[in-house]
Amino acid sequence: MSALLSVSDLCIDVTGSDGPMRAVSDVSFDLAEGEVMGLVGESGSGKTLTCRSVLRLLPRKVAITGGRIELAGHRVTEMTERQLATVRGPVGAMIFQNPTAHLNPVMTIGNQIAEPVRIHEGASRAEARARARDLLVQVGIPDPDSRLDQYPHEFSGGMRQRAMIAAALACRPRLLIADEPTTALDVTVQAQILRLLLDLRDSLGLAIILVTHDLAVVSQTCEKVAVMYAGRIVESGPKPAVLGRPCHPYTEGLVASQPGGGVPGTLLKAIPGQPPGLSDRPPGCAFAPRCPIARSSCESAVPPLESAGPAHRTACPHWSELGAAA
Repeated sequence: MSALLSVSDLCIDVTGSDGPMRAVSDVSFDLAEGEVMGLVGESGSGKTLTCRSVLRLLPRKVAITGGRIELAGHRVTEMTERQLATVRGPVGAMIFQNPTAHLNPVMTIGNQIAEPVRIHEGASRAEARARARDLLVQVGIPDPDSRLDQYPHEFSGGMRQRAMIAAALACRPRLLIADEPTTALDVTVQAQILRLLLDLRDSLGLAIILVTHDLAVVSQTCEKVAVMYAGRIVESGPKPAVLGRPCHPYTEGLVASQPGGGVPGTLLKAIPGQPPGLSDRPPGCAFAPRCPIARSSCESAVPPLESAGPAHRTACPHWSELGAAA
């Protein structure tokens, strides 16, 4: 199966008061049409920067400094802003973590969904409005005719998230990037949003990158998983392998710290310590200071990803010592 998205050796720097610092290092992954990949890790691991880079939606003082991104045949890392405008929307779209911050408070929901249709497809106002209405129906918003003319503040949190999904789908993209799409939503609405994303994948053939720190969400929705720590992918592969037989101590710690991830009747295991900041990442394996099986060699060189099974890769040379790998 050919890749819709191919990310190779991606590096991203953040410029601070002390100069540029490496935030994402040598990240590589592929995503096929209709595939759902979970990108997981603690806050600060580089998940959001990695995903924003796919559409070159990085904030000021953040820049791609190495690697290549190819989306549906487009060399994203080599495109001008004018060229990128033809990719953002029709080829790839993003659902942001906080819909309230990304929906225009002084534009109606209908206009926010319809505007990209008019810009990218040259549709008339009536055609674009009809598309917006159909999208509201598709994402499960009731009474779409009246909702089109309402403003974001008149929507609930779950409905604002649905409206943002509708806006992202307006130009029929082939890739949808969902950055923590269920944050701050109650459990019932969270389940509805996740079900909606899978239904859209099934009906439209969308490829989806789901950014999350919640392994339960990954377990429910994804086919493959990439685990990030301190700006690097430390484990990747099919969901059953990564979550069922983790081959990196960080992934094993994440699984054990989730409800249902440990031995019944025992306390959940916490990963000791904190992830390193941008300015204090150790020279070798960044997880070594928190790792239960680290050795002195782990502190001197960054371990490369190596095979741990079919399509399963880990950045730990000692993965065979993990209890879950036995």
